[in-house]
Amino acid sequence: AGKHNIKNISEEFGCNIISIKPDIKTQKKLMRYMFENYGKPTWYIDRLIYTYPLLMAAKFNTPLLVYGENVSYEYGGSDAKETYSAREQLENGVASGVNEQELIENAGVTEQDLYYTRAPKSDILNKLDPIYISYFVPWNSFINYEFAKKHGFHDLTHEWNRTQHVENFDQIDSRA
Repeated sequence: AGKHNIKNISEEFGCNIISIKPDIKTQKKLMRYMFENYGKPTWYIDRLIYTYPLLMAAKFNTPLLVYGENVSYEYGGSDAKETYSAREQLENGVASGVNEQELIENAGVTEQDLYYTRAPKSDILNKLDPIYISYFVPWNSFINYEFAKKHGFHDLTHEWNRTQHVENFDQIDSRA
């Protein structure tokens, strides 16, 4: 479903897709370490979701960066305030910075392994205007799913049964 959906986005909407495929060895080390020490097995992936688009926007001089929902506001968090600006999302608790040295010393990763987890420097970040589309359009996962389905989105119905879960269309990017 995931491979189909990525290909379909480009075909359906006529857009380029710039993506990152994390080093699986590093991902496994960080997932285990972060789960055992912080209860956050998806920290590495979540961190990349926040930092990689910022890095690419800076690299390609694309100041407007649009994220979907404001995680803290939609689902609760320490900074659960309604705002259009996604500037503070790195500190929302989902993928807040963890001391790099701790990860290097204890998780068995290198400084280079953590390269994409670093946000751009503040002078570069200040040139970007990351926003949440959910500030302008009400965020509703089911309505988003219905829209996506009309445009060729595949859910998990025919791949694997998500036991103990109410739906098969949200958060399908990772079995974690």
